[in-house]
Amino acid sequence: MGIAIGMTKYWPEFLYAEASTIVSFVTPRFHVPGWWALPWPRAVLSLAPLAILGVALWRRGTFRWSRLLLTAAIGLAFLPVIPIAIAVFPGLLQPVPGNPYAKALAIPPMAFLALHFGRSLVAARMGCR
Repeated sequence: MGIAIGMTKYWPEFLYAEASTIVSFVTPRFHVPGWWALPWPRAVLSLAPLAILGVALWRRGTFRWSRLLLTAAIGLAFLPVIPIAIAVFPGLLQPVPGNPYAKALAIPPMAFLALHFGRSLVAARMGCR
């Protein structure tokens, strides 16, 4: 019952988290080396779901530009959380058999998906309160 109430009360934030998770898995994983450590094409594409959030907030009647910009800033700040977690916990990476230079994540794909969704949901909730 509590999840259903939360979904109806915060549906724009959940919609943004879903769209942001989809965009983060659809975009390519390349970046410009040497320009900080942020994957810039992915960072720019991660701002695309903000349009969905803006329309959802407008439909709910709580649209404010400040909320949208704050969500964008928090979302961009949370973008390097997963690469930093991999750098801090190198045990999350395992070598790929047959390729000594490649590494694969040792966490289940659903946990990785939940981590992306949670990061986006926290950014939207912090930005839209």
